[in-house]
Amino acid sequence: MVITEIIASTSMILWLLPPFRQYKSRYFSFFLVLSLGDPLTMFLYSNGLLPAAGLHFFIISIFAFISYDNFGGIRKKKPTEFIVLLVSVIIFILTKNDGNYGVLFLHFGLLIRFLRDAILHTAKSYEINFFHFVLILYELSLILKFISIVSSFYNYTYFYLATVVEILLAVFFVFYREDKPKLSISLHKRMEDFE
Repeated sequence: MVITEIIASTSMILWLLPPFRQYKSRYFSFFLVLSLGDPLTMFLYSNGLLPAAGLHFFIISIFAFISYDNFGGIRKKKPTEFIVLLVSVIIFILTKNDGNYGVLFLHFGLLIRFLRDAILHTAKSYEINFFHFVLILYELSLILKFISIVSSFYNYTYFYLATVVEILLAVFFVFYREDKPKLSISLHKRMEDFE
């Protein structure tokens, strides 16, 4: 039990740091939501202000989804974003307030957004940004973690192993931003090698 508490505490502490490095970046609000989610949940749950422990994942995921574009104004939101939010709430209600299915849906939506960012960046600049790859890896780890929770294959070992991977990803996000040129691989140079 001590090891799991150390892993959980380390994760919570390390995820407090990425917003400082990501400040004024496109993903600042996203990292801010991730960093404040667990400490706030722990505070609310320990003081009896959160009715169910699993509910917080759903609430944090909604805020993470909304924060994707730094909480852009309501008028700037696209209809697809409202549809994803509405469907996730409907899933939440239909699954008898089991937030895990709604969380999965929201994180699939985030994964699609991050994949879109990576593809658009590559198409416009002819370079692959490693930051996008790590962000996609983080979303995949969350999706796999929640698939294991909602399936019959739930395993605490996998849950904490995924959390250790997410700790390593948090360390990456503490040191690197999307606009860091060292993280990009130019496709122009690679194309010249083949000519």
